Amino acid sequence: MKTAATLALFAICLLAPFGVWASDQHRCAGACLVRVQYDYNSMTPDQQYQEKQREYREQQNDEYYQRERQQRELQQDLDRRGGGGGGRSYSYGAIAYSSDKGDYGYSERYGSRAQAEREAMKQCGKDDCEVAVWFYNSCGALAVDDDGNWGGGDGDDAGRAQRDAVASCAEEGGKTCKVIFTHCSR
Repeated sequence: MKTAATLALFAICLLAPFGVWASDQHRCAGACLVRVQYDYNSMTPDQQYQEKQREYREQQNDEYYQRERQQRELQQDLDRRGGGGGGRSYSYGAIAYSSDKGDYGYSERYGSRAQAEREAMKQCGKDDCEVAVWFYNSCGALAVDDDGNWGGGDGDDAGRAQRDAVASCAEEGGKTCKVIFTHCSR
């Protein structure tokens, strides 16, 4: 008995000077790839598991590359517009932190992430400054504790950025993390 779990990849016809039968019912006008059909019922449980894992990995890869493509297209659009224009402002910001001295610097309203990070590092002004967080048309926050642990966070509003920063600080081992700076760039 066949189930709905039967997966079929249909024949794909490619141009060629002669015809080739793709299956019993269809004839291609060109060379065809072979019809491949997987019947889960005829597979061992291990083969079924491996096939489902392969399908899952393909789906995850497709989603990953789609997100990457969308981010790349957004960045290209920003670059074309020079960081702004078209009635809408594109605004990157960043916060840099010196764990040695406890100093920090920030930037806002830059056309690229790199520009915003450079300015935040410059404002921080210490050799050991690190970019704690960068943000885009949103908010960033910096949280530290008394033992030197720190973390940066971003969010759609100041409250979310602060919660994210405290959580990031706690992930680094902080026990009494407190927000010391929050800034938004829109």
